[in-house]
Amino acid sequence: MKKHIFWGLAGLTTLIFLNGCSGSSSSNEAVAKVGNTVLTRDDYLRRMERLNTPISAGGGQMTLVPAGYAAMLQLIREQVVMDKAKVAGLEPTEDEIMKKIEELKKVNPQVKEQLEKRLLTPDDLFQQVKIELTQFKLVTQGVTVTDQDIKKYYEENKNTTFRKAASAYALLISVNKPEMKKKIDDALKGGDTFETIITRYRTNPETGVNVGERDIPLDPSAIQANDPSQAAAVQQLKRVQNFLKTAKLNEVTGWLDLAGGESLKFKVLTRNQARVQPFEEVKEQIREGLKLQKGNEKNKDLVTEIDKSVAEAQVEVLMEKWKVPYQEYLNNLKERTGKETQASAK
Repeated sequence: MKKHIFWGLAGLTTLIFLNGCSGSSSSNEAVAKVGNTVLTRDDYLRRMERLNTPISAGGGQMTLVPAGYAAMLQLIREQVVMDKAKVAGLEPTEDEIMKKIEELKKVNPQVKEQLEKRLLTPDDLFQQVKIELTQFKLVTQGVTVTDQDIKKYYEENKNTTFRKAASAYALLISVNKPEMKKKIDDALKGGDTFETIITRYRTNPETGVNVGERDIPLDPSAIQANDPSQAAAVQQLKRVQNFLKTAKLNEVTGWLDLAGGESLKFKVLTRNQARVQPFEEVKEQIREGLKLQKGNEKNKDLVTEIDKSVAEAQVEVLMEKWKVPYQEYLNNLKERTGKETQASAK
């Protein structure tokens, strides 16, 4: 069940930096305007730091574009979405956003890990959740889901969707250099705890060392290898599963050497038995999923509406290098939305 929805390029999160940016530029310098809202250079650079492989979707074609241009398009589109939600009275409140952030931290350890590693700032997370909640509210406006609907879905899927495999929740260190294995072993022999080493490399990252915490499934049936290209990764995970089955609780393991030069060391904190998640634990997750499913059916033209809103918005791109590309994008968008409007009117 899909819990969140993104349009265009939203939700891309790894680090790509802009080449050739002047260090003397003010962080409050305007790079674009959407209606009365000014988008600053700080907004622009922080967004680029979260971009992964940027793509532009248009007319069914997927095209690689520069990270800076992708960031600009994303910021403009999101501001149009926010303005549309504000007019409709669908802006999420600060309390709603903070509640969702706390939920994400509980169910997704990677969010907590990214914050601790400073790959994601609290402000970035707040803005990311804000736009996701806004999009969710827009796509689900006018949709209701009853408690009976939720209960029915749960009963039909509790032995599949909501069955949690046996797992081990563990701290882990991953290295790809033999000398780092020795360095970490020496630190442990010298009196450092596993937790101290985890904190050290979280706050002071070093090339070739990754640390974190994971809930790792121990049931082989939890691994699905429908994609032949993932066969090697599946075999690696099976080796990790077998390794952790004999690991003692709260004791640091030896090194598990994997193909490709990667070595892993664990400290298993808890073991979780296979179980069916109780209804109350997943009730709100089901509600969101059903609302989104119904919303996609009821408001199926929303993406086209947003495209039209972007095409009609008063947007001024102030960065010289993106003025011509944005105008070309805008012309194509206007042509496409015009054709779609004509087709729906027939």
